[in-house]
Amino acid sequence: MQSSADNWCRTELQISKFELEWNVQVPCLETVTAWMDPVESTTVSAKETPDRLWKLVLSDGGPRLTIQLFLTTPGSVVFQSARIADPLRVKIAILNKKRQKIQQQVLGLSKQQPCNFIVHFPKDAILLAECQQLDGSLTFYCEIESYGQKDPVAGKSADVQDQPISCSDQLIEQLEELFENMKYADFTFNVGDHKFQAHKSILASRSKVFASMFEHPTKEKLSNGVEITDIRPDVFHELLRFIYTGRLTSKTMEKMATKLYFAADKYFLDQLKNECETHLLQHMTSENCMELLLLLDDQHQKKVEHLKQEAVDFFRLYPVDVMATDGWKKAKQDHPNLLCNIQEMVLRPAI
Repeated sequence: MQSSADNWCRTELQISKFELEWNVQVPCLETVTAWMDPVESTTVSAKETPDRLWKLVLSDGGPRLTIQLFLTTPGSVVFQSARIADPLRVKIAILNKKRQKIQQQVLGLSKQQPCNFIVHFPKDAILLAECQQLDGSLTFYCEIESYGQKDPVAGKSADVQDQPISCSDQLIEQLEELFENMKYADFTFNVGDHKFQAHKSILASRSKVFASMFEHPTKEKLSNGVEITDIRPDVFHELLRFIYTGRLTSKTMEKMATKLYFAADKYFLDQLKNECETHLLQHMTSENCMELLLLLDDQHQKKVEHLKQEAVDFFRLYPVDVMATDGWKKAKQDHPNLLCNIQEMVLRPAI
């Protein structure tokens, strides 16, 4: 921080955010009179705020559905009685069959107010947007974000030289530029029919696998190159982008999160692996569900048991959608035995 005044002060916000999805059977979408009793979700909480318990309640309002989001604390019986200590921003929506957020509403609440959000969704709009699954269920999406102020930091201008200078945005932009032009690159990856240039120093600083490769007189170190046979060129390109910049677009995650997960695991890129895992758990689709099931061979079973279970559960809920994917059709031709194993896992009763 730089200042020309005698004193300086910096105030920052502490932001906590978590998401939840609630899949619930809704047999009353085609009625215009209220006849279904309210349905409640389980209570959930964010890792950072385990003392805040949230619950969703779905009510039949005749021509519309009503979602209420309540907050409580452990030991409390009446959910709407709880008050929040920090301002909140809440997003509530319905997911359609393509997992797009439909009729999303954003609500805010100032601190020390009773926490009770109410959102209405017209039934005809829900049907028109094709949000209802084959089993008659709907999936509601909720994002809860709280804002708290950190203690201000202050000092004298004479102490400025002791304050760290943050140039992270500029640094990332420069690394992005280096990734794009690969000036002074000293290593080559042969991936399929593609060649990718890179810098040993950056690779080694980001991955223990590469650090070990370049530390010893390996064939790769002596030849300044390596052949990659188990990663697709487009996936490796994005893996390399992350190594340089720590960034990936949401479109990239939607397209190849599963393949990036296993590539990150191979090179001990824990941050990327965690990001891919979070994306797959929170944004499971028919495509990446099938992709996960096809990639979960014996070599990876123990490492990704939770991902496998999530994919199996998704398949049980949306079998028609999963079997309509290109991955399913390709598996019928190329991996019939694996397909039988997948069907056996899905048809096995859930414990």
